Amino acid sequence: VGLDALLVLRLFKMLGTLAAAGSLVGLLAVVPLKVLLDAPAPGSTPRSLYDAVATAALGSERPLVVHFAFAYVFTALVYYCFSRFAYQAIALRWHYLLRVRNTRPARSVMVTGIPEELSTEHALKDHFERCGCGRVVAVEIVPRIERLGVVVRRRAHVLQLIEEQVTLVLGNPCTAAGYDRELLASLLNAHDTRASFADAQRLLRQWALPRYHTAGGEKRLNLVLGQLEHLLRRFHHADGVVGDVRRAWFGSFDGSRDRSSTVGFVTFVDAASAHLAAQAFTYAQPFQLRAELAPEPRDVFWDNVTLPLSSRMMRGIVSLAAYGVMIVYWFTMAFLLSTLVSMDTLKKLFPGQPLFSDENKWLKGLLRFTTPTFVLSLMNACVPYILSWLAGVSGIQSR
Repeated sequence: VGLDALLVLRLFKMLGTLAAAGSLVGLLAVVPLKVLLDAPAPGSTPRSLYDAVATAALGSERPLVVHFAFAYVFTALVYYCFSRFAYQAIALRWHYLLRVRNTRPARSVMVTGIPEELSTEHALKDHFERCGCGRVVAVEIVPRIERLGVVVRRRAHVLQLIEEQVTLVLGNPCTAAGYDRELLASLLNAHDTRASFADAQRLLRQWALPRYHTAGGEKRLNLVLGQLEHLLRRFHHADGVVGDVRRAWFGSFDGSRDRSSTVGFVTFVDAASAHLAAQAFTYAQPFQLRAELAPEPRDVFWDNVTLPLSSRMMRGIVSLAAYGVMIVYWFTMAFLLSTLVSMDTLKKLFPGQPLFSDENKWLKGLLRFTTPTFVLSLMNACVPYILSWLAGVSGIQSR
């Protein structure tokens, strides 16, 4: 689970805690005080305890000072819960950065709008080192290779499947004694799969979770390792195709077109240098040589990386217009669908059909209460996919 997912789960937990605390205060303090203070008028019919509690819980026509006092209590609860969540989010972010400070994405920045005089790896490296950001260990400028993003995306998908299979065997994190992540990664990344996968398979069996050390678990482990071997062959094949495409493209370069794009990745010796480069202005011209912390490779939209700034701005404007249209017409669509499945509309569409008569109380209750909610839930479930597609169309370079 990533850091963002963990923060969202913590947010849901905080909101649940806030709702539970507000409910307890209301049930244990506000409702009893309202029953005692909101007494019936003289000469009126006496109310039972149930009617008094129900009227107090649902609200009455006469506001009491209890409500105003509870407004301050609820404000204090909101302030406490949100401030506590903010401190937890800051602490989690800080510990996350400390844990990943030695990884390559944490030590890298993604540079966009590279000017022509810095369009080579050596020139870009010297520029960041002269600016005092830190020592640069690697520079990669994304080449302008048509259709390379399709192959890279397929390779990234297979790599994600490999990570899921390894996590299924070892757990996340792996708590086995003697676990060596670097050794396992080197064996899995080796292109000689026949020679290296045997050693990797031996280590995976040694470091596997306890549930795989039983008779039934051994069979499941063999199936998982078989799938892992097949995925490794697919990954190395895709990786070889990417290398062949890059070598063929650079070998056929004749100087008549731009070899490199205006996007590159600069890796520093430590994470502090990367953060310094991402927060500093290292070039005098605006909208050029913009540096930001590098995202994870799986979060990069490789098809959008080489898009020029003007194209991405135009795509962004079109996407914003699409967002506005979707917001305006979403409620209209929901209302039309809810009206379409109503009993009155079905009677007009299918006159004389006994199934939609008023005597059919089960179908009438289903269409009146369950179906609109179900249709609205389906529409809301489609929203993330629509927004994800629009985000890719808008030209953003990473999630």
